[in-house]
Parts: sequence; structure tokens; C-alpha cells
Amino acid sequence: MPRPGREDEIDVGYALEASPVVRGAYALRSPDITVEHPDAYHFGVVLRPYTGESLASTHYALLQATNHEVTGRVLYAGAVALPKVIEEGRLIVVAPHERSAARARFLQRTTETARQWRLEEQAMAAALRTAFEHRTFGAPIGASLQSGEFEIIKDPFPSDKLPPARVLVLDRDEATMRALATLGEVEVVTASDGWSALELLVEGDFHLVLCALTFDGWRGSKLYSMVAKARPDMAARIVFLAMEADVAAAPPSSALGRVMARPVDPDAVRRMIARVQRGR
Repeated sequence: MPRPGREDEIDVGYALEASPVVRGAYALRSPDITVEHPDAYHFGVVLRPYTGESLASTHYALLQATNHEVTGRVLYAGAVALPKVIEEGRLIVVAPHERSAARARFLQRTTETARQWRLEEQAMAAALRTAFEHRTFGAPIGASLQSGEFEIIKDPFPSDKLPPARVLVLDRDEATMRALATLGEVEVVTASDGWSALELLVEGDFHLVLCALTFDGWRGSKLYSMVAKARPDMAARIVFLAMEADVAAAPPSSALGRVMARPVDPDAVRRMIARVQRGR
């Protein structure tokens, strides 16, 4: 496939601009070489959350609006710690005067293939869900001959330095903040009240959430349950803070394995952050 032109960019941008999981579509910079690699990426798409379902839905949205040559040159990434090649890319913005033609092309393609792609999307989502659960990186994942194959790989453009870890603290105990201050390059975020805490949990990206059993009149278990419905990936990063005598009874049963006794141990926090960073 030759380098995509403006019409290709418009079709990609138009297809994804209303997606609830797409945080940006980018035209990637062309390499400064005479002959481009046949598998070079042309587009980058940033997703949040980065899950099998979000990958599948985005992939098939692009298939309906473009073609296999375009979707075969797309690099998908999570919204945290973007690959350098996407950071250096150009955000695709569809101008008002380009929208009418983009909509006409989109409607023509999607009407012809909607049912076929929907069935394949469901199959691909199931295959990707299994791969994410079993952490099978590097093996091709195919749902059908029509959709081609996915391959889940580690970051193909690793940066030399990881960005600072982000920790959300929902705790009024000053001793907790003093302990976290010893961690060095860690961004610590706090919430002013329970509603702000919920908004941060649902909309934000954090490596770790340290939550008191009660925060601003909200039970930690209530926050956990609400977040688990909207952001199960973030709920999995919530760690409850409690005195050792309270550990067994207070958190919900599904979170009993993620409780840290007070006072907070900075080394334990480091280990938890490292596990999440390795898993991303």
C-alpha cells in the first residue's frame, strides 16, 4: 500500500471520532528512507480502556469505513505510556468541509458490510478476550479469513525511560502521604471528595489506587463496586488501607487479596506499581 493520502486520513478520522474508547487517531510520520518497509505502520490509534473488546470494536469500525490495506497498517496503543512513534505522529482532525464526502463514503461501505463485520467482530472480541486473559503475546490470533489476523505484541517501540507511575490516594491519613513522598518519581493524585474520587476512578489512568475503608463519608466497598461496573481494569488496581485487625471484615470479598495494612510500607507500594508496569 502506498503512503495514505488525505482522503485515507479523513476516512480513518471520521470512522473513529465518535468512538467512546478512542482517545485519538494519528497519522504516523513517514520514515526518511527511499523504500518504505512493506509492513510499516501508517496510523496510530490510542484506546482507553485497552481491552480485547475495545480493540475489536475499533478494528471493525475501521474495516467498515476503509479496507484491509488500511487496517493492516494501524498500531493500537493504550492511553498510558504511548509509543514514541505515536507521540511524534500528527493528530487527525476532520475539517467541516471534508465531512460530507467522508460521510458518503462511510455510509456506502458500512451499508454493504455491516452484518458481516458485526459477526466477525464478535468472534474477534472473543479471541482477543481469551488472549488477554492468558497473556499470550506474539501468537497470531485469527477469527476468520475475512478479517485477517491480529498479533498482540509488547511495545514495538519501547522508550528508554518509563513515565512516572501515577497513584491515586483516597485517604485522609497524613502518614500515608508522608510514606508516598519517599517514592521519588511517582505522581500522587488526591481527590477532594467522594464524587471527585469516583470521577477520577472512572475517567483517569492510575497504576495504583490506595483507598481508605471510608473516604469522605463513602465506604470504600461502595466506590469499588461502582467502579467495577464501569472500569473493571481500574477496580483491579484498588488496594484498601486498614489496620490489621480490620482487614478481614471491611473490604468486599472480591478484593480481600488487595489489602495493605497501615502504616503504608513504601517498598510494598513500589512492588505493586512494578507489577502493573510489567503487565501493561
